[in-house]
Amino acid sequence: MTSAVNPAVENRPPANLASVIPLFWEIGNLKRVSPANLHVSFAADLFLQSWKNIAGGAEVRDVAIKVAAAAVAAAQLGAINQAVLRGAELNEAEIQTILKRSFDLSSAPIEKNLREELRAALMMREFDAGESGAPSFAEKLARQPRSGATKPNAPRLIFDAPENHAEHVITVAIYAVLLAPFFDADIATVFLAALAHHFHNADLPDAGFAGEELLGEFLPVIFSNLRARCLRELPTDLHEPIREIFVLTENANSNEARAFHAADVIDRVLQMRHHAEATEFNLKYALEEMELVHAGAVQEFHYDVLRAAGLI
Repeated sequence: MTSAVNPAVENRPPANLASVIPLFWEIGNLKRVSPANLHVSFAADLFLQSWKNIAGGAEVRDVAIKVAAAAVAAAQLGAINQAVLRGAELNEAEIQTILKRSFDLSSAPIEKNLREELRAALMMREFDAGESGAPSFAEKLARQPRSGATKPNAPRLIFDAPENHAEHVITVAIYAVLLAPFFDADIATVFLAALAHHFHNADLPDAGFAGEELLGEFLPVIFSNLRARCLRELPTDLHEPIREIFVLTENANSNEARAFHAADVIDRVLQMRHHAEATEFNLKYALEEMELVHAGAVQEFHYDVLRAAGLI
């Protein structure tokens, strides 16, 4: 479900976006939490579980709520989740106490109704997706590193320990769910939009904006063909909603597109902030010289989001 933007309302992001940035920073750090009981990061595991459950028939909104709730609790607990606490032989009431304690420490910036729904979802049992794993495209995205900041005719910046696409995608998906009330957007739509927005990179190594510019006139057909390959791994009832989402996110003309693009650009800049703080890399250089928020249909909106969030 999508919601058209009221033409009478100025197309600007909410002024209070900055309130969620401390929480988003903590959620983004889940990309860098790699517990011994997982073969991927905590964030990538949430991505794989999301696609496993959706492909197995779970409702997209239910998955979105469960994953977002888990991420908010993990902002303080890290990878200490339900499964870990059950393994420590705590009972369900004890587990609930711990998860809600952590959730309550971080959740204040979330819109009240959504916060209550997420808190109630903390103890939702894992979805039964059968014995099958995540679709193969999801596994590929968890192995496919992201390019970092690139610009045509400029040297490539290579970061140590780059994030992979699963980590970026699930982080954007969680941010989008938490931002949905800010934009009056449909949670299932923004979550699915984020989960699908890098389908092409399951088989297309990420060369960044610079590489995409070189693909030029062949880029649309490459994206279309590789996206179709991913769709063939999913139930047919998801095909058309995902195709509609690809069109939806080409601009920022609906509430859902605005929530998605806000989540996407915030994650890209927070990832660069991580590199800036970890390596003393200059964020201003990434934004101004490397054109991290590069030219395109949603560039102006991206800058408005970053200003509203206090990131620039």
